[in-house]
Amino acid sequence: MKTKRIFTLLMGMAIVLTLFPTIVHAEGVPASLSVQDRNVEISSAGTYIISGAAKTASSVTPKTVNPFTDVKSGDWFFDNVMYVYKNGLMNGVTTNTFHPTGGMTRGMFVSVLFRLSGDTGNYTSSFSDVPSGVWCKNAVAWAAQNGIAGGVGDNRFAPNTGITREQLAVLLYNYAKYKGYDVSAGEDTNILSYKDALSISEYAFSALQWACSAGVMDGNSEYLNPNGPATRAQVAAMLQRFVENAAG
Repeated sequence: MKTKRIFTLLMGMAIVLTLFPTIVHAEGVPASLSVQDRNVEISSAGTYIISGAAKTASSVTPKTVNPFTDVKSGDWFFDNVMYVYKNGLMNGVTTNTFHPTGGMTRGMFVSVLFRLSGDTGNYTSSFSDVPSGVWCKNAVAWAAQNGIAGGVGDNRFAPNTGITREQLAVLLYNYAKYKGYDVSAGEDTNILSYKDALSISEYAFSALQWACSAGVMDGNSEYLNPNGPATRAQVAAMLQRFVENAAG
């Protein structure tokens, strides 16, 4: 049953209702309602009458409830994990763990890109190690058919092999081209200043130039770590940056 509550704000004090209250219906909860640059926390569904404010924003933004015990509000990746979880791009490895320091496999990442694409088609895989019934079969076949990810040789895709940071950049770069996004930003980007620049694979150089220029990927002040494993937390961060900075 919906409940009805009355919120009145004036310098933090309750007042009586005005003649022109704003009525907001809250369905998705918990949520945060902005009233004259103040936030009203809503914990249950119902009709909320906001009064005592000359300028009232009547939009209700549902909050994402964090189900992961290994992702804390103080973690550098907290907002990134909540973003990919809320938008259905990444799930936990269990119902209540995200495993932020764990690795990302090739099968996992093409599945993420498949969800991001919004494609709902059915695709057929020709890889010997991705037979019918494998959980990532459709995403692998989609990625291969659209030039986003190829095999590793001998008609294999290696879906359970961990993905490196430079490989992640290549797949995002290929995805951006598949979607028709502008990838020219990295053409003049100098990444040779990183001390490990010479360890970048030749096939990945342009992708890393683009990823750094577009703000999708960065290293520390001296190292890009192209051959290091991409952790799930890093993938979440790069995905959010990609959507917000490079997509479109």
